[in-house]
Amino acid sequence: MLHSSTLRLKQSTATALFRSEENYFHLGANCVHFAGIDIIYMPEFMDLASGCVVLWKSTPRESTDAQNRVNQLEAKLGQLGASQCRIYDYSGTTVLGRVLDEKGYTGSREYVLSIPCGVHSRQGDLSLQPIHSQEDWSTKRELHQHDKHAPDGHSVLPERWIEMEYRKHKSGNLKFFFALWKGQLCGTVGAMYEGAFLRMKNLYVHPDWRKRGIGAAITQAMLRHALDSGYSTLGLLALAEGPALSMYKAQGARILSHQDEWITVL
Repeated sequence: MLHSSTLRLKQSTATALFRSEENYFHLGANCVHFAGIDIIYMPEFMDLASGCVVLWKSTPRESTDAQNRVNQLEAKLGQLGASQCRIYDYSGTTVLGRVLDEKGYTGSREYVLSIPCGVHSRQGDLSLQPIHSQEDWSTKRELHQHDKHAPDGHSVLPERWIEMEYRKHKSGNLKFFFALWKGQLCGTVGAMYEGAFLRMKNLYVHPDWRKRGIGAAITQAMLRHALDSGYSTLGLLALAEGPALSMYKAQGARILSHQDEWITVL
């Protein structure tokens, strides 16, 4: 059984990581508060799942209430021009999930993890190079060019994904790096500097470099970067059904909590 102080630390870290994800959604976005729901959207990117995110924070009392409010939400999203959306359930009940499942929304679970810096990080052959210039962003766009899946696991046109990342990068506390294996460009990764921890975002490995331990090497490089930047913890999220979860756990990641999400095309 976890000691009470350890449990409190775990819960507070998980809460901070959830908040960092919300901060990420808000970068470059508008927000509408609607019937206990936050709709965070980027008008230019409403064709992307990440371009319209719904945080459901209030508790539906019963299925009928949840059904009515989902219908109201869909009407509101239609008014905003969303072609798809992603819903995160922070209501604390299973009522909303059942209604979304019945309506044909696709559900998944995302785990919240942390890795202590300094203990597991080790020097390797992979280095990080900051992405600064327009030429750098053009190179990043070329790297993603033939991949139809974004780092968040959803299908996307690569040029649209890069445009959205660039907008978020220009809007706040989000930096990106090239990942170089012995000098060869093999991927990219983002970082948010969130007070008590460094948050790793949007890890991407080019298809030609996958299944060669590059994701683990990037994670190790981010642990070193976090430690060099004065952080004791690296925070991250991973889909339950995705390959990243087992890789992160092999790098020393601990599961702190989880959140459930649903996505649909409107």
